[in-house]
Amino acid sequence: MIQFSTNRKLFALLCAFTISLGALLACRQSPPLNMPEGNIIINGEKVPVLIAKKQRHRSQGFQSASKETIESTKILFVWSRDVEPVFHMNNVSAPLVIAWISDGEVVGTDFMRPGEDGYRPPVPVDAALELHPKRANARDVTMGARVDLPVQ
Repeated sequence: MIQFSTNRKLFALLCAFTISLGALLACRQSPPLNMPEGNIIINGEKVPVLIAKKQRHRSQGFQSASKETIESTKILFVWSRDVEPVFHMNNVSAPLVIAWISDGEVVGTDFMRPGEDGYRPPVPVDAALELHPKRANARDVTMGARVDLPVQ
């Protein structure tokens, strides 16, 4: 039978704790996307969204969100006037589709890949909708789609 010294026992215990802590941190959920909730209408269908109307919410977007959160959540970015924003995918863990919206109509879409940047609308817009590609396809979020925004 092998006997371990106290130092070896402590080292083994410390290793087990470190591995357990690492596994726990790897499985943790993404931080909440603390944005107001609302609904929009896409092609006649009610769709729940998070609303990024404040600059701090627009800056946050899906950064640091888990893939699961990205797959199930949609973020509507809203501006009080027409703008030409530039979006990036830094610190975003899954691809997204962005629908550029002007006066309640999708005027363009982009498939955005993690780590890439420089995504711009084809014309000035007053809103943009970010969602997982599967959700965009399921809801037919394409050029010309009607999007009724929440009352501001």
